[in-house]
Amino acid sequence: MNFQKLLQDLLGGSNEVRAQTEAQIENMKQVNLPQFLLEMTNLMKDESIDPAGRSMAANLFKNAVSDTRSEQHNSQLANIWSHLPEEQRNHLKGAILPVFASPIPIVRSGAAQIIAQLACIELPLGMWSNIIELLLNNVKTGDQHTKVATLECLGILCQQINPQFLESKSTIILNTIVSSFQASPPIEVCREAMKALLLALKFVKNDFESKERRDYIMNFVCQGARADDAIVRKRSVQCLVKVAEEYYRHLGAYIAHIFEITTLIIKKDAEEIAMQAVEFWSTLSEMEGEMMLMEEEDCIPPDVTCFRFIVGQDKKVGAYPHLVPILFEALTKQAEDPEDEDLCLAVCATACLQLLAKTVRNPIVPSAMQFVTPMIASGDWRQREAAAMGFGCVMNGPEGEDVSRLVHEGLRTFIGLVSTDPHLKVRDTSAWTIAQIATHHPHVVPDYAKLVIETCGTAMANENSHFAAMSCNALSKVILALAEMDAVAPLDGFFLPLMEKLSMLTERPDASDNNLRFLGFDAMTNLVEAVSDSCLENIFKLVPVFVEKLERTQAQGGGEESVQVAVYLCVLLQFMTNRLNQQIGPHAERLLKAYYAVLSMGNGITVEECLDAIAALITEFPEILRKCHGDMQRIIVAALQKWNEPRVLVAGIGLLDAFLSPIAGKAYDMDQGVFLNTVVGTLLDNLKRPQLANEAKPPIIGAFGDVAVGAGKNFVVYFEPVMAVLQIASNFEVKDMSDEDLVDHLLELRESVLDTYEMVISSMTSCGTHGSLLKYLPKLFEFLRKLDHEVPLRTAEIVCHVVGLVGDVAKSFGAEAKPYLAEPWVTQLVRKASSHSPDTKKAAKYAQKQLSRVLG
Repeated sequence: MNFQKLLQDLLGGSNEVRAQTEAQIENMKQVNLPQFLLEMTNLMKDESIDPAGRSMAANLFKNAVSDTRSEQHNSQLANIWSHLPEEQRNHLKGAILPVFASPIPIVRSGAAQIIAQLACIELPLGMWSNIIELLLNNVKTGDQHTKVATLECLGILCQQINPQFLESKSTIILNTIVSSFQASPPIEVCREAMKALLLALKFVKNDFESKERRDYIMNFVCQGARADDAIVRKRSVQCLVKVAEEYYRHLGAYIAHIFEITTLIIKKDAEEIAMQAVEFWSTLSEMEGEMMLMEEEDCIPPDVTCFRFIVGQDKKVGAYPHLVPILFEALTKQAEDPEDEDLCLAVCATACLQLLAKTVRNPIVPSAMQFVTPMIASGDWRQREAAAMGFGCVMNGPEGEDVSRLVHEGLRTFIGLVSTDPHLKVRDTSAWTIAQIATHHPHVVPDYAKLVIETCGTAMANENSHFAAMSCNALSKVILALAEMDAVAPLDGFFLPLMEKLSMLTERPDASDNNLRFLGFDAMTNLVEAVSDSCLENIFKLVPVFVEKLERTQAQGGGEESVQVAVYLCVLLQFMTNRLNQQIGPHAERLLKAYYAVLSMGNGITVEECLDAIAALITEFPEILRKCHGDMQRIIVAALQKWNEPRVLVAGIGLLDAFLSPIAGKAYDMDQGVFLNTVVGTLLDNLKRPQLANEAKPPIIGAFGDVAVGAGKNFVVYFEPVMAVLQIASNFEVKDMSDEDLVDHLLELRESVLDTYEMVISSMTSCGTHGSLLKYLPKLFEFLRKLDHEVPLRTAEIVCHVVGLVGDVAKSFGAEAKPYLAEPWVTQLVRKASSHSPDTKKAAKYAQKQLSRVLG
């Protein structure tokens, strides 16, 4: 086979030729992987081949042993590689390493990526034990090209491998990287050394525990931030950001020097480097804001200390008063066109100022206003736009009467600017600022309701789609603010005109630009939800109008725009249904028919929203089930079987809840358990699938609570398997608490377990079958005690659930549960909860009442 021809076909062939070539490649890998890898290695080494072809050969090799898109497939490929004969593996690795010396960057980079990937596979298996020494020796003794490729390889390896496999060598790796920079090498080596350090920072924890080593690293990074080369400076500042994230508790000794370096960079350096310097302060502000919030809620971990570098403490002035002027200056370096949303210094400064406001709160207002006041009156549009942006940035955080007075004046000013400022960018940002005011200070909106509604309603018809979108979003936030303040009377008078304008907005030729269509539907949804009952008749009249629009989307086929419109219409009709309650009845059959047609489109997003809309229709008008009982069961089961489409699965669970609620306690008897057997079996099968997405697991566990309510006395059929699921979910732990996604999943899982326990206990108690639960009380209270004692994970929602569940157990089991209810931690928890949020106070009052009945 002509492998050079294969590369040419991949690089320059037609779509059909490329597809055929890719199929050939897959076949070769299946038939003889070692031979395929050897051929790719030879192509990579062949200097007579075009660099693009050699780079392609490297990519084909790398993709044959790794897949960053799929963790499961990546593990399979790694397993295949590791089981190749050692002689073959060593031969291939030995053939690739010399390619590090190639003078062609994309070729040596391809080789570096392959070696890093192979090391990631082999090191955790105790193989290739000398690779680190080999790479470090390359950095010390290799030529320029070899050093650059080796540093790239080290950086990738540090980034991708579990740190535990490199911890013992962290110091020597660090020393080698730093020394390669300090030996006055070519600039390419310096750049790659700083990049390698950036990627290696996460596993040098032991070095940061030593002051001497810590000083060594920080001096190196700060030296790099002052280097002549822009790329080195940028990567050095990125290192500072990473240090803030990973080693915050060690920043104190260096923060003054970092402040000096970063503020100088923001003021005078190239924009892309200045943006990284701003990112350092954004990162620090966000971290300290979260820590201060945890302190207020008394849930900060004992080993975490907030040093208040931003706010200041112990009579030391924090960084924020010095940062605000610099950030306002950066705000004036904005793009002129509202449509230009590329990341720039002004955008980064906006994000940083918002984070500062959330962290600093009221004290930031005077610092900001000393710039807003003169700049808003400037003849320079950049000054006015920066003032509008700056004012909007400090809305989230500050509060109180003094702030309220400023916000009143500000809202009046920005309403005027939206209408009259000669520059589009200023009008656009003023609309954004109105949205910020309405979101964070809704109490000021009613005084300007009519004016702001008229202003935004007019502005959103502007031909510029970005300004129209900002104005529509401002209107939407104003609607929400008026609803929150229970001041919706002005909305009632504008209801029909606004619905007409917003509907027209979603049908503009440019409605796909700048999220305009979504914002229009979102505003209509908020308006329908907000207006008073005096508008119900008008909402009723509008239902057929929007059902017809939904029917039209089906006639137009399954194009992207039709699917998008169908999704938004389903959501809007769902909210109309919720407002009309039983009054939706006359439209119910037509709605259901339209929803069935949307389901037939088969798109996952439309199915999800359509299921939610059907659930709303059944909830508000359960009589419709008489005509579609069997259809609903089939739709629910089909959705629950979509384990690989978690959002559809979750929507199916919501429909299951709506379906079971009207027949609570009777669902099993209606067909001798055929439907519920299928539901429970499907849910249990889903949980057994290793590929099931985490987002689907808490709703599935919650669905067992719905089954308990629906089955009533017959829930005993499913009791044991459901309790087994609850036990397994209760024992789930997260080892890496820095994994925020996994921690969030843990919290959602725990809330779902608690909620399901509540529903199971309540249902079984009402049916007199709760005695079966007694043997599970020891494990239940062991779980509850763990939740109470794990302070970092003890959220307000979990406390509320735990307290409520204690009350449920006391009420249902009485003296039989006394040994568990009498434990000191239980009474202490309930007593403390009485000082928490209104919901938790209510739960604590209920629990205290039930405990008093049992304990006396």
